[in-house]
Amino acid sequence: MEQFSKEQLFFIAYASTWCNDDSKEYLEMQLTDDSHAPGRSRVLVPLMNSDDFAKAYNCPQGSKMNPVITVTHKFLPHISPTCRY
Repeated sequence: MEQFSKEQLFFIAYASTWCNDDSKEYLEMQLTDDSHAPGRSRVLVPLMNSDDFAKAYNCPQGSKMNPVITVTHKFLPHISPTCRY
């Protein structure tokens, strides 16, 4: 683990809390019957939108783990039309 920075180890620890080996059947059931997102989504979606994660792992802007997301705030005009979430 010495090859990882403190910041990278933080994100590894965070992701490991949701680490599991679910069967395809279980995931299908979870998506249809459970109100909670699967563990994989609970890890990837927040990290994809984390500037700190992108910095720790040197993810280039526009990459899968550091996407450029354009959001139009129809009901919140005071918010910039292009935001990172």
